[in-house]
This record gives sequence, C-alpha cells and structure tokens, in this order.
Amino acid sequence: GVASLEGAAQMVASDIRYAQEYAMANRVSKQINFTQNSSVYTFNPTSNLDPSGQLPPGVTISSSTYTLTFNSLGEPTSIVYPPDLYVDVIVSGGGLSKTIRVLNFTGKVLFP
Repeated sequence: GVASLEGAAQMVASDIRYAQEYAMANRVSKQINFTQNSSVYTFNPTSNLDPSGQLPPGVTISSSTYTLTFNSLGEPTSIVYPPDLYVDVIVSGGGLSKTIRVLNFTGKVLFP
C-alpha cells in the first residue's frame, strides 16, 4: 500500500543521488534508465556497486521512459535548457503516485 509506495519513491530518490555521486567520484558519465510501466530501472555503465533498481511488487515507473544522465561534475546533462528546469520521475502503485524531482544545473533531488 502507501508504505511500499513511499519506500519505493525514497529508494528511487536515493538511487538517483547514487548515480550522481558515482559520476563525480569516478569522473565518468553515469546514466539511470527508467522505463514506463516497468518495475525495474537500470544503470549505465554498470558497476557491482549499483543498487538493484527493483521496485516493490505492484509499484511501477509511471512517468515516461527516460534516461537521466549525470556528467563527472554531477550535472544532469540529460535535462535540456530551455525550457526544462527539472525532470520528474513518478512512481505509482495502488492508484497512488509519488514524484521525485531532479533539478536542472545542480541535479538536486527533491522528494516531497
């Protein structure tokens, strides 16, 4: 129910931060790939440090299929400017949804 959706959204938010930190620490670009209506998301390049990217049963990515890319400075290069000041990753389950917002320029992850 609500608890698993909340937990899933927190997991996605922390995994986006992980991708950003990995990019900076390893001085590479790191991608996190979200597929609409899927309960799994993937990282590229892959590393054995990567989280599972497995959402709890009944929770899926409901925002559109999107690849979020961070450069070695931790900037989200996949968010084009103008006009996008952020990208929203939305997880849904049981008729409810939660939004994780990633800001342009800084890559700050906002989770309500």
